[in-house]
Amino acid sequence: MSEDISLTKSSDIYEINMSEDISLTKSSDIYEINNNENDNDNNNKNTNDLKDKKKEKREKKRKERVKIDHSIPLKEKPTDEDLAQHNGCQFWMVVKSKHRAYFCPIPKTKNSMFCTHHRPLEECEDESDPLKKRVRCPLNPAHIVYEHKLKKHLKGCPNSKDTQSNAHISSSKKQVYYNENINGMPPSFNVKPLSHVSTAHLHAIANKLDSLFTELFPFGIKIAEYQHSSFDKIVASNVNSERKLKHIQQESSIITLLENEQLLGKDNIYLEFGAGTGKLGYHVFQALENKSGHIMIDRMKFKSLKRSDRQIKNEAGCKYFDRFLIDIRHLDLAKVEQLEQSKFVIISKHLCGCATDLTLKCLSNALHNNTKLQPNFNGIGIATCCHHLCTLDTYINPSFISDRCKLTADEFQLMCSITSWATINEKQQQHQQSSQDKDKDENVNNKRMKLENDSKESDSEDEDDNKKLKEEQDGINNKVINDLVNYDSVFEILRKEDLGYKAKRILDYGRYLYLKDTLSLQPTMQVYTSHSKENMFLSTTSSFTTNI
Repeated sequence: MSEDISLTKSSDIYEINMSEDISLTKSSDIYEINNNENDNDNNNKNTNDLKDKKKEKREKKRKERVKIDHSIPLKEKPTDEDLAQHNGCQFWMVVKSKHRAYFCPIPKTKNSMFCTHHRPLEECEDESDPLKKRVRCPLNPAHIVYEHKLKKHLKGCPNSKDTQSNAHISSSKKQVYYNENINGMPPSFNVKPLSHVSTAHLHAIANKLDSLFTELFPFGIKIAEYQHSSFDKIVASNVNSERKLKHIQQESSIITLLENEQLLGKDNIYLEFGAGTGKLGYHVFQALENKSGHIMIDRMKFKSLKRSDRQIKNEAGCKYFDRFLIDIRHLDLAKVEQLEQSKFVIISKHLCGCATDLTLKCLSNALHNNTKLQPNFNGIGIATCCHHLCTLDTYINPSFISDRCKLTADEFQLMCSITSWATINEKQQQHQQSSQDKDKDENVNNKRMKLENDSKESDSEDEDDNKKLKEEQDGINNKVINDLVNYDSVFEILRKEDLGYKAKRILDYGRYLYLKDTLSLQPTMQVYTSHSKENMFLSTTSSFTTNI
């Protein structure tokens, strides 16, 4: 349209004046105002131009980069001539990884030959002003900081950050809900490799798994794969990312199952065990229109925690939020006062190995040790995984293994190892493509090496003798180990996958019975996704069949 457009309101009627930059399209009886698409095209063009310029700049910088000659020895110390010519900080930096040696590029400070960072501690003392007194960091003497800022520095010092796997040790012991080993002792992993198991023994355990699975699941396992309505926009925006869609579909199906079990409610506090970055909890929060409470539980620290946690706790509708950095073994839920005041639900996506058993034990201890929690417990929804990390000393239902399954401790551990076969077919398919590419490269390299070897002189007799002696010695040293290895191809890949899946479900059934018989709940087992073999969802409501 060629006229100008403007909207003016007269009582309840909008008058429309035409414009060149805006067009009107009629859909039934509704007029939609569409902005000129030229602006978007210009923005996209500018963005692409900027990307191209950055790419060209990086490429130019790469070409201009001087190649490092590693044959030239590094200059460990500067010469007097170097010191005389350099006007900045006199600290000499030697970077062996990059084969470089140079002066610190930062300007030197007043009355010193060094910058603030490299200034000796003796020069940093200022008795006239206590706020300017500097001290060395106790974790890294190379760090020199103001004494009154030492406490703040220690919080952010790279040397003070705990490793992810041990992050819970220093912080969790100070918490009121810490109770050492209340839910179990540390697991003892004494696993016999499957390659050291005889063919006859493997066939025997395979027959046991077949019969047990048929006995426990005579009608198979219910498949319940859904997509929750709150995920429609998320799925549409990630339609081109297969990896993201895989996780989104799993979380969507879990939330639908929680809803079917009547475990979705705005008054609930959701305790996400093995939360990681808290994606499942965040999607629950979104499904409840940003109106629920959440407690994230994990023993590891993640770089993205601040961003992901902020998406929940900074919302006005968030009922309650906290993150427990603690090993589930030491978590005493009976001492979490917030659970005495609110309804709560335990959730988890992919709770690895014995963490599932520790979670069930944690719930059991909480309900027994604090009766105020019983009326507030609404239910549980856990997706299990990584059964190969289970151990008999941490498994929640050992009587099921010994009495119902008639398995010994060694057979139980063997069954846990076999669970790793459940995903072997997927890994094999991924590996085949990479192997083909690798074989092509190896063939080219082998031909090249053959040509090079043909042009070389043969090795001397002494070198041949030494090589033979070394091979004989290596053979003697490895004979004991090799004698233990079973080199037979006992099962085909599909058979392995089937046995691994059955072993997983047998372990999950023992957990199902624990919820039913020990906690007097009414649990269900359902397959919640077809995108992964880690697809068992164990859920229950708070409908106790008997008093705890």
